[in-house]
Amino acid sequence: MSLIITSSSQGLDETNQIGIAKPEQYKNHMKNSLIIEPDSEIAVESVKINRLPMLDAGAGIVGNYWFGQRLSQVVPLDLSLSYIIPTENLIGKSLTPVDFADQYVNTLREAYSLHPEIDSNSIEMNTQYDATGAFTGYQYLIPQIGSAGVNAIPPNTTEVGDPLNTNAGGDEMDYTGGVFISQYDDQMGQLLPRHTESGPIALNAGLLQFLNQESTFTYGLSRPYCFDAPTFWDGIENDSEGNVGYSGPERVFKGEAGDGLGPNEDQFYDYAIQVGTDDKLRIYHSAPTLKEFSNPSNSPDYPYEQRHSHNGESIVMSEIIYWNNTDTAFNASNGSNSSHVGAGPLTWSTASGAIAFKTDGEKLTISVSGTQISGASGGNGPNASFKGQIPKPISQTCWKMYPTIGLWTKGDKATIQKYTGRTNTTIWANQPENSWITKSTQGVALPEDGVSVVSSHYNPFGEFSLRRITPGWNNAFGWGHTIDCRDMFRPYNNEVGNESGTNIHTYRGITSKVIEDYENIFITGRAERYMDRSIQQWQPNSGNLLGFYPMGFSPLAGVMATNLGASFVSAQRPSLMSQHTSFIRVPTFTHQTFNFGTGNPSKILFQVPRFDNSGVETGALYYQNNDKTYVDLNNAQQLNITELDVQIVRKNETFVEDLTGSTEVVFHVRKKLK
Repeated sequence: MSLIITSSSQGLDETNQIGIAKPEQYKNHMKNSLIIEPDSEIAVESVKINRLPMLDAGAGIVGNYWFGQRLSQVVPLDLSLSYIIPTENLIGKSLTPVDFADQYVNTLREAYSLHPEIDSNSIEMNTQYDATGAFTGYQYLIPQIGSAGVNAIPPNTTEVGDPLNTNAGGDEMDYTGGVFISQYDDQMGQLLPRHTESGPIALNAGLLQFLNQESTFTYGLSRPYCFDAPTFWDGIENDSEGNVGYSGPERVFKGEAGDGLGPNEDQFYDYAIQVGTDDKLRIYHSAPTLKEFSNPSNSPDYPYEQRHSHNGESIVMSEIIYWNNTDTAFNASNGSNSSHVGAGPLTWSTASGAIAFKTDGEKLTISVSGTQISGASGGNGPNASFKGQIPKPISQTCWKMYPTIGLWTKGDKATIQKYTGRTNTTIWANQPENSWITKSTQGVALPEDGVSVVSSHYNPFGEFSLRRITPGWNNAFGWGHTIDCRDMFRPYNNEVGNESGTNIHTYRGITSKVIEDYENIFITGRAERYMDRSIQQWQPNSGNLLGFYPMGFSPLAGVMATNLGASFVSAQRPSLMSQHTSFIRVPTFTHQTFNFGTGNPSKILFQVPRFDNSGVETGALYYQNNDKTYVDLNNAQQLNITELDVQIVRKNETFVEDLTGSTEVVFHVRKKLK
C-alpha cells in the first residue's frame, strides 16, 4: 500500500499565487522510481484546491431574448408580433463577474441589434456591489433611440441586390445619386446600405419617398434579400458555373411565381405599390393564403413541408382594398384610414406624384403627393375589421426593411427622393445580413467586434478581417413563416376554402418616444409562454448566470432615467459556483475508465464534489474521500513511475478554468483485493 502526494506548487502553500505549473494541469517528478506492485489498483484519497468565485459561462449555457409585448393569458404567443431571439454562446468558459460583463454585453448588443429602434451600440451591462463591496448582480440598460431618423440618400457605393437574378456581380440595376436604371426587363432591385451608408428604414418616423418616372412600376419595402454566407464566403460554387446568388423569395417569403408582383408575378415585398398596364394604383402586402403551390418540386432545396405552415398556408402578395366606402359583414368603410374612398383604385395617369412609405412603430402608411392612401389611422380599434384595407402591422420578420423596386422594362428609371434609415451610429453590426429573418433562414457573416466592415461581396476569396461566419439558426427555417401566418395576418373574409382571420390586432405606435407596450425581456429558463417546448435546441438555461432564477424570464423593467428604453437589475445574485462538474484525470497510469459523454476511453479517476467537507463552494476547498472507488491499474507487471501528470477537467475533458493557487491531490495505491 502506498500514498502518493502530488502538488502543483513545489514551495510553500501559496493559495493566491500560480507558479510554473497550473493548478488544473501539473507534473510531479521522483528522484527515484516509485515501484507499484503487479495487480494493483488506485483511488483518490483527498483533494485540496482553491476555486475562484467565477461565473460559469460554459458552452452549454445559452439565453434567449424578446422585444415586444409581454405575453400573458390575455396576450398569448400566437397573438403576438414577436418571437424569440436566440443567441450563441461565444464565451464558453468561466470568468470573473467583471470580465463576464465585458464580454457578454456584446451578446446583448447582437441580440437587440435586430430591431432598428434599439440603440444596441449603447447597451450597458454594469457590475453591481453592495455596501460591503460584495458582488450582487448586474444592471442592464437597453436604450431605444427615441428620435426620428435623419434623411440621407444612400451613396453610390451602396450594394444593389438582385433577388431574381442568380448571378452575383453581374447586371444588377445601376444606382447613382438615388436613381435606379434597370438593365433588363422585369428586373427587381433592393438597396442594401450598411455601416455608415445608412441602413434599414427607421421605425420611428421612417420615410421612403419615390419620385416616379415610369408608367408601369412596383415600389416598396422588403425584408432583406442577402447572400448565403457559408455558400458565398467559403467559395463553394452555387451552380455548375460557379455563380453565387441572393436568397430568393422561396427562402425569404416562401412564395412562388404567380403569387407575386411585377409583369411576371414573381416579385415579393412586405409592402408595395404598383401600377400595371391597366393604369391603376394598387397597394399590396405579403399575407398568408391556403392556396397550394402548383408545383413544389420546382424548389428541391426547400422541401414542400418547409414552405407551408402547419395548416398548409403559403405567402402571396395580397391586394389592399384601400378605396372601400361601404360597411359590409367583413369590411368596414375605410374612410378613417384613407383619403381616397370610392368606386375603385386611383387612376395613376391623373393622380401621379411622389409615393411615400411612412413608419410609426408597428404602423405603416402609404401616401401619394402627401395624401394618405392607406394606413392604420383609425383602423386600430376592436369593433371593425380593416385588415384587407390597411397595411399589415410590422412584425418581427419586418423589423429590418430596405427600399425595394421592380422596373418592368429595360432602361426604366426610379428615384429615391427621401430616405430616413438607421446607421452604425446606433446599430451594432449594421448590415442587412444581421436581421432576424435572415439569420433564421441562412448563414451570415458578421464582424466579431460589431464595428468593422466586412469586405466586398464581390471578392469571395479575399481577406475578411474580424469576420464570424455562422450558419442559419438550427431548426429555425420555418420561424418566420410561423409569424407571417398568424391569425392577425390572415384575410378577414368568407371565401370558401380560405380560413378567415378573426383576430384584429391593435397597432402599437411611438408613444413618449418609444414603441408602445414593447419590453426587453430575457428568457433565461423554460418558459412555454414565450417558446414552444418543441424548440429543444434553443431552450435557455442562463438564469443562474444572469441573476433570474428560478424565473423563466426577467421581471418588469423600469424606465431608464436618462435614456429611453429598459433598465433593470438581476433579481438575485448570479451563481458564482460552477455549473460544471470537475474530475481528476491521471494520464500517467495504466488504468482505463470510460467517458460516455465524449464516447471515448478515459483516464478519469475521481469526480470532485461541488462543495467541500465543510459545505463551502469557493475559496480554499478540501475534500476527504471517505468512500473510495478503486480502479484497476491493469498491471500484470511491476510499474516503475518517475513522473506523474495530474489534470482537473470538465466532463468534456477540457481543463477547468476557475482554479488558482496550489492544488494538492493524494492518491492511494494498493494490491487488488482477492
